[in-house]
Amino acid sequence: MSRTLSTESSLVNLKREAKRWLRALRDNDADARERLHRSTPNGTANPSLREVQRALAVEHGFNNWESLLAAVAHIEKSRVAPSGVSVNNAEFQLAVFAQKTTSERNEIVSRFLSNACRDWRTGGGGGELRISIHTASRLLQQNPAIARADIFSAVVGGDIIRVRELLQSDNELASLPGGPHSWPPLLYLASARLLQP
Repeated sequence: MSRTLSTESSLVNLKREAKRWLRALRDNDADARERLHRSTPNGTANPSLREVQRALAVEHGFNNWESLLAAVAHIEKSRVAPSGVSVNNAEFQLAVFAQKTTSERNEIVSRFLSNACRDWRTGGGGGELRISIHTASRLLQQNPAIARADIFSAVVGGDIIRVRELLQSDNELASLPGGPHSWPPLLYLASARLLQP
């Protein structure tokens, strides 16, 4: 059976599939044995997880498990845009974010900007800064639509297309102060500290 990887393939699912297949083999499932024989005709009678992983890789057209994992890792990485927004479900996540109340959206965006762009005048060193960076990165990961909320979050979230759209509609936004710190967008950009995927 020849299988192909899709844009939805994931490392977690492949690892789970290999373990399920191994369990079926240990339970003497005839279909699982036939499947293994088709993939690796010279396989052992009692295969290890490693042998099942190799058979799964062969089913997908790869010589070994490591090559399959590398291909899936590449697929997973290509699903993520620079701003951290998953390409396949960006529209869905925008819709979910839009369903929140205005005050909920504003609160999330304000928390994101406050954590991603620490005010250097208030101090807060090493550990506190790491916590803020982690919090901002997690907020963006959980709510990717943050990067489209306004000019400040678009600049910090790395959504260049959104920044361009906003500036084309009103070029005054480039110098207009706002957000939780009442800074212009360039200052948010210069202060931004995020974990990049």
